[in-house]
Amino acid sequence: LTATNACGNESCSFNVVVSDVTTPTALAKNITKYLDASGNTSIVAADIDNGSTDNCSIATRAASKTSFSCSDKGTNNVILTVTDAAGNSASANSVVTIMDAINPLAIAKNISVTLNPLGTATITAANINNGSYDNCSFTLTANKTSFACADLGANTVRLTATDASGNTATANSTVTVVEGTALPSSWVSCVLGASNGIGAYTPCTGPGRFTLTSTGYSSPSADVQESVYQTLNGNGSVVAHIYDLSGNGWAGIQIREDCSPGAKKVLIKTQLQTMIRSDIRNTTGGSTVSTQILRAGVKWLKISRTGNRFDAFTSTDGVGWMSAFTTTITMGASAQFGMISEGINFTSTTQARYDHCSVSAGAKSVEAGIPNQVAANEINIYPNPATDHVTIEIPEITGKVKCSVYSTDGKMLHSEMVEQVTTVLDVSYLKPGVYILRFDSDGEIVTKRLVVY
Repeated sequence: LTATNACGNESCSFNVVVSDVTTPTALAKNITKYLDASGNTSIVAADIDNGSTDNCSIATRAASKTSFSCSDKGTNNVILTVTDAAGNSASANSVVTIMDAINPLAIAKNISVTLNPLGTATITAANINNGSYDNCSFTLTANKTSFACADLGANTVRLTATDASGNTATANSTVTVVEGTALPSSWVSCVLGASNGIGAYTPCTGPGRFTLTSTGYSSPSADVQESVYQTLNGNGSVVAHIYDLSGNGWAGIQIREDCSPGAKKVLIKTQLQTMIRSDIRNTTGGSTVSTQILRAGVKWLKISRTGNRFDAFTSTDGVGWMSAFTTTITMGASAQFGMISEGINFTSTTQARYDHCSVSAGAKSVEAGIPNQVAANEINIYPNPATDHVTIEIPEITGKVKCSVYSTDGKMLHSEMVEQVTTVLDVSYLKPGVYILRFDSDGEIVTKRLVVY
């Protein structure tokens, strides 16, 4: 542009625009960052810049991600963007690796655990955790979670906290194992009358022991006792060994129609002295008929049911059994088979302890048969009732069987060896009454009831 003034002079002016169109050079680097105690960390763009340049100057640097937490552990792609004053920009990629190097804090607490009726118990790591924590997530494990009778008392259990990065910490817990008293699932406790009865089971003592505690005294028409039983529908038997009795009361076993105080029952009981006693109630709410039998040293009792027939047996060792009594009661098909404790008077407390307790379905009304010699249902005696003689028939006999005659108080009156299929036994010397024929062979015993008139 040219201009002339009034004096004829000429002048000129112009604008020069300088522009920057050169893109910066973005250079990024990979870095590693560690999470803090709260599980967080952060970066700035300069942390991942590796000497980015521009022909002029870089005005700003920016990172696409600057805050990181536990969920970002591992590698993260972060874009570094550099921009010059002219607005020219360039980008480069950085790999930001987030790591956790902080150990968890394991905090344990002491607990008690009670064994179940099978003598076992389990715990989880959470049961002994007392607020363990970590800056991120973690898992807990315990070095011992299963316990049995051998673990009764204090056990040191190690609690380990492990986070996802493999950092660990440990703490110790004292787990005290206690023997439980709960009854096995198949057994039920029945408190009869004002007995304040308690039925307990200790799985670690011997082969499983029941403890039955009862206060008070049974009347003829209403029982006051603690009963522990299984319910069977139909034939069966109950066997128990009494290993301890305190309080001068009674320990025994029974088959009972139901759990009402005046229910029909067949009961055999002992004070672990010289006598045993039978208590039989054949009508609901009726009077109990009791009979005492001289039988010293008895600690094993058994009652078997076949239909409405009930046979009771005693033993001093659980191997050889002797008949105690036989009775017939019209009882419901479903009945309670179990053990009892009873006091000796209205205020005394009796504690009866049992082991080797079993209830079996489908048992015969007599003791176990004699293998290869004679089975219980293969022995026939007739006539019965008898007067001066009785015929014994053992169709499958293959050897010698000892036949003995016992009074109901356990006294042996006669014994002889039987070798024939049919044998006539003289009973003319017996007074009218009820007697027990006992057959022994190879340690096995069968009993039959004989009536003489």
